[in-house]
Amino acid sequence: MKFKSYEEMYQRDIWEVKKFLLRFASHYRFEGLAQQIYMAADMEELYGYLNHSTLYQQRLFRYIQGQFDESHQLEKQLVYMRLLLDWNFSLYANYRRKMLIHFKGLIANYLTSEIYVLLRHLLPKGKSGRRCFIERYSNLADEVQNYFLCEIYLIEEDYKMAYTYLKVCRYEGILKAYDEDLKAYSWIKYRLYAQKQLLFFKRKEGQAVWMKEQLKF
Repeated sequence: MKFKSYEEMYQRDIWEVKKFLLRFASHYRFEGLAQQIYMAADMEELYGYLNHSTLYQQRLFRYIQGQFDESHQLEKQLVYMRLLLDWNFSLYANYRRKMLIHFKGLIANYLTSEIYVLLRHLLPKGKSGRRCFIERYSNLADEVQNYFLCEIYLIEEDYKMAYTYLKVCRYEGILKAYDEDLKAYSWIKYRLYAQKQLLFFKRKEGQAVWMKEQLKF
């Protein structure tokens, strides 16, 4: 299964968000807020109305939790919280800390894409912060982790970094779902790394040594 990039997850239609917030306002009988939601011209204006009141923040936090309480809805819950709640709001900040501890506990040996796509919504905004977190798990001698990191960078459409890890992992499985993206980014790199045929993986004196077939152009 291909996951959406971080940026794609936040490309929400304003009418979709407004309908969600109108249901929220109706649920708690916030008639004044409902009028403001109708009048809001953009997401920034909506965010301003919601952050005007601590009561709105408290109720909205609980409402989002209740609306997306199934395990398969967890990413949507985290996205809506990040989209609509103040980052420093205490209930939300404590929840993020607990979820971070929980997700990090699931990283037994490898940072997988399934864990990463949830965990990324708990990190400070910005590509650099996400990349720094990902690179903590970089280990060029570990092919399995390289495979997961390659997939993670493909999810985030960071093809330069994806090719960095594609040099040291097999091009198979879910990675092939990004075949056209890799070709479009660099046909030369695609020929060099995606089309390589790995013959065998040999361990010698504790170090990993890759043997590759010579490419024929």
